[in-house]
Amino acid sequence: MKLQDSLLFIFLVVFIVSLTLGSTIIVSKIENYQAQITGEAATGRIEFTVQAVCGNDICQATAENCYTCSSDCAIPSGNVCCSGENKTGNCCSDSDCSSGTCTNNQCATSSTSSGDGGGGSSGSSGGDSEEPSPISIIESIPPEYIETMLSNGEEVIKLINRMEADKEITIATEHPFLSTQSIKVVTEDTKTDLEVVIRELHTEEVYNHINNIQSQVDSSYGNLKAVEDSTGLTTEEISSLIKVKDKINSAAYKFIKITMNSNGEEVKIKDAKIKFSVEKDWLKQHNILEEEIRLARIRNGGWSYLETRKLGDSYNKIYYEAVTVEFSLFVITYETPASEAATAKTGETPSRVGIPLGLASSYIGLIIAILITLGLLYYQFFKLNKEVKRKLGKSSIKHHKKLRKEDEKREFIKGILKEVLKQKKK
Repeated sequence: MKLQDSLLFIFLVVFIVSLTLGSTIIVSKIENYQAQITGEAATGRIEFTVQAVCGNDICQATAENCYTCSSDCAIPSGNVCCSGENKTGNCCSDSDCSSGTCTNNQCATSSTSSGDGGGGSSGSSGGDSEEPSPISIIESIPPEYIETMLSNGEEVIKLINRMEADKEITIATEHPFLSTQSIKVVTEDTKTDLEVVIRELHTEEVYNHINNIQSQVDSSYGNLKAVEDSTGLTTEEISSLIKVKDKINSAAYKFIKITMNSNGEEVKIKDAKIKFSVEKDWLKQHNILEEEIRLARIRNGGWSYLETRKLGDSYNKIYYEAVTVEFSLFVITYETPASEAATAKTGETPSRVGIPLGLASSYIGLIIAILITLGLLYYQFFKLNKEVKRKLGKSSIKHHKKLRKEDEKREFIKGILKEVLKQKKK
């Protein structure tokens, strides 16, 4: 029993030490990865989320920047946001400049800003070295201009007698040509006599408006100043619109404006879920994946993606739901995979942090292998111990029998000697 007890004690000690060391290594590795909250995630990783909130007036350095959340990460006067970085200047690329040239984040001065040159109308493709993101294209369109165009779009007006505070209600649009299907909304206060207005504008209409501006520029021989007077847009805005004209249809599906008023005053909401649809043909035409679709909201002059999820689909449409905390101007657009990892949005798509599967599985596998090895060793020693005991037991029995025989012999000889001594005494 002593050998067996010793082996059992050794096994338990080794087991506890191995388990402790393995757990410590795994926990330390996990903590290291948790500290690296960069928002990046790769294929073959266990993903969990770290929520970033846009609109709380706090610029979270690792999850937000001036591109993903301009409301929290404001750009100082005289600066410009380029790919999420705050730069001193007034441009990021040539498409931002009426002159068509951006050097060191500064637009080069054009010598023919109001002359007879055709510079204003020749920049539809620009000289950009890389394709601009959907949001950057949309940001080239002044919000006021979108508002003006929306006045001619499809419209639905819903009247509601009463809405209780903190109680969700569903407002169905019931309009065959609107992408917006319904709105689930929760208000901060109880309101009566509410008016909900939903307006939509397809980007084909936006393209037609910009194309009309292009025609005016061409007919005035590139005199942007003349077009500025007739449209109410600045020369920079006109040049920017012309540059993105051919890209706007692929960057945006529809613009949406939602307002909610009670007795002429804007109603503050706690949150709202906007259900909308996108035609499958549009996705195929522009080579956009279903999971890339996002609803974006304008806030303080900048656009930010909202948390958007797919609900389902029909034979020709895909249905989504986006979460917002404010009604304003929205756009149905998409988020490319390259920008997805770097964005933390309103409501809003959380940044992701991953732990490689290989890391955890390798250490866990090592611990399991050690335990199995120790178990086999213990089993072998236990068997050996039993075999030793069995053999020792057999040998001791033989030895005992041998001793008994020798004792019997001695007793027999002693008896004979006693008898001989008795006979001599007689």
